[in-house]
Amino acid sequence: MEENNGSRENIQWAIFHMMRRGIDFTSHGGFSNNYILRGRDENAIRSAFTYEVLSFFEDHKGLTVEAKGSRLIYYRNGIRIRPDKIQYFITEGIEILKLFKASKTV
Repeated sequence: MEENNGSRENIQWAIFHMMRRGIDFTSHGGFSNNYILRGRDENAIRSAFTYEVLSFFEDHKGLTVEAKGSRLIYYRNGIRIRPDKIQYFITEGIEILKLFKASKTV
């Protein structure tokens, strides 16, 4: 899942966005407009992205999440976390994990 953050690569992102075959959620246009969601098993992905998960990502723009099986990594692409923000970053990561666990996919 990648976010369109309006960076200098915005034109490339826009072209990719037009050609992509991502998974969209009509119930959460803010999510679908800001993130590209891809994966092999669309039904499993839709099950994982519950209302709560989609709402979280709509409210927390700028995240990139990658998952394989029960492993999940999240980061903010191109951003180093300052030492005084590490606790917030960890708390945010735990919240993401809890949301996916609640959807019974992790």
